Amino acid sequence: MSFLRAFLLRLRELFASPALVLVLALMPVLLGLTAGAANLRNRDTRVRVAVADLDGTETSRGLVASLRRQGWDILEAAGHELPRLVDGRAVDGALVIQPGFSAQIGSLSAGGLTYTPAEGTLTTNMVLDAVTMSVIPFKSSQVFLQQAAALYRSSGVPLPPDFADTFRRRTAENLVEEARQEFDYVGSYVEQPALTYVVNDYSMEVMFLGFFALLGTLALDTPGMKRRLRALPRGLPYDYGASLLALVLVGFAQILLYMVSMRGLMRQAVSGQELLVLSAFLLISLAVARMVALMDEGIRLYLGLIALLLFSLAGGCFLQLPEQMIRSLGQYIPHGWAMAALRGYPVLPALPAAGIALLSLALLYPLHARRAGRLKT
Repeated sequence: MSFLRAFLLRLRELFASPALVLVLALMPVLLGLTAGAANLRNRDTRVRVAVADLDGTETSRGLVASLRRQGWDILEAAGHELPRLVDGRAVDGALVIQPGFSAQIGSLSAGGLTYTPAEGTLTTNMVLDAVTMSVIPFKSSQVFLQQAAALYRSSGVPLPPDFADTFRRRTAENLVEEARQEFDYVGSYVEQPALTYVVNDYSMEVMFLGFFALLGTLALDTPGMKRRLRALPRGLPYDYGASLLALVLVGFAQILLYMVSMRGLMRQAVSGQELLVLSAFLLISLAVARMVALMDEGIRLYLGLIALLLFSLAGGCFLQLPEQMIRSLGQYIPHGWAMAALRGYPVLPALPAAGIALLSLALLYPLHARRAGRLKT
């Protein structure tokens, strides 16, 4: 039996089921598109605020227009829609302009506005500052008009009918631009643990590769095939190498499908370094799967799936773990190493990690050959 024949046999086994072929071809693309869409949402620099104008006056409409002119993404919605938008994180916050806002605008006391943040982050402070700066011109204008009206009354001179409109028009003409705030961040960015749409660009792909390596290895490691190969010259080593090569090529194709679909949606180029890290992780996952394949056939699938789930949790695939935690513990778990390497943390480089995985696969072959020799005929 030649190595090429063994390799083609293993490929035919992987693609024997049309449903499996469909899953292997579509799943990486669907995961990549999901990750790409979520990354676009996570990295969107626009702050979207839902506004419910319950006052419905010229002043309240002017406040909404002022916020929009400052570059905020304003979504006008009804009052009953705001809880759904905030809870679903469709917006970063919700501003309600209460009835009677325009009547209170001339007083120095605050009132008439209610802001509900989607989460208590710096975004909340930025929105509150923007609303405050937008309200100040309306308050100052109203206070000036009230004082001017009082002076006219005390002088016994009637207030011109177009005085307010003329004042607002001339004030707008003299304004070069509206007040803005600029934020300068000093120091290094500290990534805090948080629930996000996607923990990392490749968190879903890392989990998928782990499950693919385990299920693919167990699917090709059948006792019946081992018995037949044991009777052929060099059947076992050829089968061992052919199975690994088939899984590596199919896994690498899935990595490319995932990367191209995700990066294409994000309009970014494919990264060679990230491709190298994921390829090394694929080899590590195959080594782990080969260890699991040495267990008893009745429990190895169950224990392997439990181990992969724990690796995903401890490696930061579900929750965004801080760098210190990943570097101190998570990097010694296959999934944690992959997530840390993809984020650029100072961990073991991809090439040495791939070399260790290949060495482990080579050392595991005698154990698999001995196990195959103990199979009952």
